[in-house]
Amino acid sequence: MGNLTTNPLKNQHPEQDDLQAYLDQALVPGSSREVEEHLESCPACREKIALLEKMFTRLETLPEIPLHKDFSPDVLEMIRDQEQISRSLTWTLVFEGLAAGAILGLIIPALQFTSWIPRLINAQLEIEAGLNIFLAQLFSSWMLWWAQLKFSFTHLVEPLQVPLEI
Repeated sequence: MGNLTTNPLKNQHPEQDDLQAYLDQALVPGSSREVEEHLESCPACREKIALLEKMFTRLETLPEIPLHKDFSPDVLEMIRDQEQISRSLTWTLVFEGLAAGAILGLIIPALQFTSWIPRLINAQLEIEAGLNIFLAQLFSSWMLWWAQLKFSFTHLVEPLQVPLEI
């Protein structure tokens, strides 16, 4: 329970969630007893409980509104599409990472041994520039993957937000 658990004073009011949990009989017995003791001495909280009970009684009497469309096939199709995109992008990134590791593993030791040959200094700079370009492209691919993944998840949720016609 929220405030009563951390500070079980009789004059401290339970949180709205705790009152709701009390009505749903979802509190542990000790917390439930604390709420009951508080309700005995607090007319404001008894009034909150009465309002909650009244609200849920009204909600239970409302007619059930049938859905005009079953969204589950659309949702499952969206999830499958996202899994395929994510899987292919993930494997692309794995192969790019392995390629980057292999290139770095071969180039860095080679660069250490070429420093004594003056002619290769320019080649060394070109290799380092090429490596920097490769790493920038790799980073760009990862950022694109991340943006696409984020975009796909936001678009996965948006179609599910359908206004209710009452």
